[in-house]
Amino acid sequence: MLTIQFNHRMLGYLLALVALANLFAAWRSPSRAVAMWIFATVLAQIALGVLALLSHLQLGLALAHQAGAVLLFGLALYQLHRAA
Repeated sequence: MLTIQFNHRMLGYLLALVALANLFAAWRSPSRAVAMWIFATVLAQIALGVLALLSHLQLGLALAHQAGAVLLFGLALYQLHRAA
């Protein structure tokens, strides 16, 4: 279980770097606002993930973390749609 949590956490940190690179790449484009929301959502996801683990996976925090993942996926699809 510890390895899964470690891999999940490292993937979150990597995704934060990718979201930051996305923000820099979109800075002068019309999708800058979406890129900012994506980066903010990734940071919120990291915070929710840490809080969920510290609370021993309290249901409300775990569900919020899952909902944040769905929101992040939707934002990424929206940015991809705007870029196409």
